[in-house]
Order: sequence, then structure tokens, then C-alpha cells
Amino acid sequence: MTHPVFAARPWFTESSPLPDEPVGMLRRHEARLFHDLAKDVYTGRGTIVDAGSFLGKSAYYFANGLRANPAFDRTRDRVHCFDNFVVNEEGTTEFIRKALGQTLGIGESTREIFERQVAPVRDLLQVHAGDFHVVPWPSQPIEILMVDIAKSESLGKRVVEVFFPDLVPGLSIVVHQDYHHPWLPHIHVVMEYLADYFQIVAPRVDSSAGFLLTKAIPTQVLRRAIAHDFSLAEQLALMDRALERLPADDRHFVELARLKLQGKRNDSRALRDELDRIESRHAEAKEDHSWRSGLEEMRIFVDEAEGWQQKELGNFARALELADSLIARRGKNSQLLVLRATALNGLARHAEAESILREALQFSHRNGYAYVVLAGLLVHLGRIDEAEGELVRGALDRSAFGTRPVNFLEMLANVWEKRPRAEQVAAVMDRLFREIPAEPEVWVLDAKVKRFVGMRREAALSLRKARDLGLPAERLAKVLQVTGITLEERSAAAEA
Repeated sequence: MTHPVFAARPWFTESSPLPDEPVGMLRRHEARLFHDLAKDVYTGRGTIVDAGSFLGKSAYYFANGLRANPAFDRTRDRVHCFDNFVVNEEGTTEFIRKALGQTLGIGESTREIFERQVAPVRDLLQVHAGDFHVVPWPSQPIEILMVDIAKSESLGKRVVEVFFPDLVPGLSIVVHQDYHHPWLPHIHVVMEYLADYFQIVAPRVDSSAGFLLTKAIPTQVLRRAIAHDFSLAEQLALMDRALERLPADDRHFVELARLKLQGKRNDSRALRDELDRIESRHAEAKEDHSWRSGLEEMRIFVDEAEGWQQKELGNFARALELADSLIARRGKNSQLLVLRATALNGLARHAEAESILREALQFSHRNGYAYVVLAGLLVHLGRIDEAEGELVRGALDRSAFGTRPVNFLEMLANVWEKRPRAEQVAAVMDRLFREIPAEPEVWVLDAKVKRFVGMRREAALSLRKARDLGLPAERLAKVLQVTGITLEERSAAAEA
């Protein structure tokens, strides 16, 4: 049986903001939802987790709700706040500048702002700062779990892995603050996969949706949710089920999220037609600023998808036209500059492409694919030393998005195979081993270098090291096929 507050929905009633309300991206009804959950639903049998505290507004509302709860115990009750407290994208920089008049660049800390804004309730907060992929959680029962940290599939998997085993059937509420948001369909996929164990108790409160855990999740089911090993067809089917469970008036943002998922399979024309149908179905929402903004962002997504598609088809003129249009509408960012540069490169406008790629790499939030494209262009122009340098910089650039070390190191191996230079190769390998020794792909590269010079057994030893460091089995099998290392050589390596 659900708590009566979910029928009363007091968060939708008109109310004044709390005194000294912090600045944050949380909207009015969501803020009151968090306050009322802590005030009316929380029992003290578990704790409250604020996973994605940002500048502190959600923590502030949870803490004030706790203080107003008749069951509140100052010696026991805390809000556990998780965040890396780092500016991760340009949008955050712009928000802080407009809201607080402060200028913070990508990579700078927001912790001082958080501490300043939550000062009135700081005694009720326990802060867990750092990369959520590795920040530890002292396992304990959780009554209220607010999730605003699942900004990527890997972070979403980590949320399920770390927190869901501590949820209490019949008691725990999970609030996904990004559920009514177009960009994170992995959230909907996982929650719908777990639909037999959760009841939707707050279908839409601004961008949030609330779920009550009704019964324990079997271990094997939870493991698959953590692995997120769903085919695209499965994901789309789960999205369809998620939409069916929502009231008709609450489906529009989730339909956009499904469209985002479709972008992995459908061509841009089909995506654009579906976007038009979604807009038509929800014409009554046109006065909602966030809905209009979501539609425009999705149109940009579809146009960008077409740009990359046209680039792959060799229609570089159309790709360039789309890139220029997107930059005019959205402004420059690293991703769009890389699209423009690849189109120019395909049109043999190499000098312009090189200049734009170097500009793309100046962004704090930069697309690592720029290194790969730039290296390929430099190889084409015969500037091998510069190409090698860009590939090494890309492999070591932990701030770049959209690429992994394998993208750079495989290309580096191809360059070396065509133009082996022992001293240069040795110097680069020394640097890679010094700076990222635990990266399995460095050892794969080392194996390929050993193979180039006929050191097959040593190459097998390097591949064994890559495996021990976590190289996936399917990747290892592919590398073994490419390098031609035999089973006997691998056996010899294992016996060493």
C-alpha cells in the first residue's frame, strides 16, 4: 500500500520557496517533492541518498524536510550527498554565470558554491565527493534515493550496482530526476526492465518520476540490470512498455528519449518524420518552454546524426552544409567542429580542416575523435611525426570524450607498421608505460610492436599482461587473430 502523500500530491500546491533557497537546476515542484518525501514519507528505518547534489539545492530541500519530520533524530538522520563537484560541460559554466555571476571553466570545482549554499543545513549532510565510478558507499538501508547522477550508461549501471541492493521492499522510494528528459534513455530501459519490482507513485513532477520498490529484486535480475546487456530491439521494446505505463499527458519527453535511442538504428529522414509526429501528438504542450527547448535540441540531434551519416556516405558537401547550419543555431562546440572538419577533409580542403580540428581541441570539453581525424590528415600530408604526437596526446587525454585509448593506439600501430622507426617507437612506448601502465591497450600495442620485429613469444607475454589487466575476451580474441600469435606461443607465455 502506498503512502497517502502520493495521492494528495502536496508538491503541486502553491507554496513559497524555503528561506535562503539555493540556486540550482531543480525546479519548484521537484524541490517540494524532495522536501515532502523527507518530511512525510521518511521513517528513519533507512537513510536518504542525494546522488547528484550539484550546487546543493536538492540536499537543502531534503534536509529541511527532515527537520520538519516528527520522526527526525538529529543523532541518526543524514542526507548522503554524492557529486564530483566539478564543472563537466559548457552548459554548467553558463548556468553558474547567469545564476550566480561567477565564471568557472571546465574542470574547475563547484564545491565552494555547494558548501556556501547548504551552510544552514550542513550538519545534516554527509558528503561523498569524487568520481562516482569509484567513490565508496558504506552499505546501509536506503529509504529515499534521488538519482541525478546517471548522466551516462556507465554511471547508471553504477547507481544500480551500488544502491539498489540496499533498497527496502515496501519502503524505498527511487526518484529519477532525469526521467522526463530526452537524453538518457538508459534510465527508462533499466527501470522498465525492473518494472515487476517497482510501482510508479509519482509519474511526473517537473523532470522527475518516483518509484516505490514493492518486492525484492532477484539477484540474477539485478545482475542483468547492472550489466545493461540489452540489444537495441530489447531497449526499444522496454521503452514502449515504459510509455504505456505513463499517463498520456506525461509521455512526451519519454517519447523524445525513445527517439534518441532510435538514432542508433534509423536514418535521419525516419527520425525527422517521427519527431514531427511526436510534436503533433503533443501540440498542447507547445507553451511549455522546456518542451520547446527539448524539441529544438532533438532537431539539432537529428540534423547532427544526418551530418555524420552523410559524411559516412561520402556526401561531404551536405555534411558541411549541416555542420554550418548547426553551428549557426547552436554555436561552436568541439563535436560540431569535428563534423565540419571531417567534411572539409573529404572535400580535400585540408588546410581549413586542420585549422578547425586544432580549434576543436582547444575546448575544455573536447571530442577525442578530433585527434584521430587530425592524425589521419597529417599522415595523408606526410607529416608522420606530428601524426604520432597527436595520437599519443589523444591516448593520454583523460578530459576528452567520445573515444577510448584503443582508438588512438590501433592507429599508432598502423602508422608504425608502415613506417617503423625503432628509436621513436621505443620513446613513445616508454612514455605510455610510464603514464598509463594499467591500460590494457598499451600492452596490446606493445605486443604488435614485438610482432613487427619478430619477437613472437614476447608479444604473447604482452598480450597475457593485457588480459590480466582486464582486456575483454572478445577483444583479446580479435587481437590474437590479427597478430597471428599461435596457441603454442600463448601456452609458452602462460608457462613463463
